[in-house]
Amino acid sequence: MLKIIRNAQVKYILTDVKKEEIKKQLESELHQTKRELAQLTFQMQKSIKSQKHNEETIRKRYKEECIKKEEQMKSLTFQLDQLGLLQNGTELKGETVETMTELSIGDEWVNPSDPLEIIVKDGIILDIRGSGQK
Repeated sequence: MLKIIRNAQVKYILTDVKKEEIKKQLESELHQTKRELAQLTFQMQKSIKSQKHNEETIRKRYKEECIKKEEQMKSLTFQLDQLGLLQNGTELKGETVETMTELSIGDEWVNPSDPLEIIVKDGIILDIRGSGQK
């Protein structure tokens, strides 16, 4: 017997429970990003007060970071809006995991690069697609 490693894409079936979990995660990330933006603004003001001769350089540097945080906030807000539009039963792409596949003489060959998907609904595995098993 031989064991090989395959990557598998985890996909989640959207339910009210999963939707609420994702919503909480996105809201938490949005809140954290807002705090980071406020911190950057505070640090910029503090740096300007302590180094008045470099005000333009300081503003430029912090402005770039603030723009990144604002874009991140827009993205998170968009994701929250889109989440509200999704229907229950929709498959959402999750993480990629490594799986161990056992091979024995006489088994049908399964190409390790063929896609393998693990379908999960409310924490329960519903299906394994592309496993080569029947």
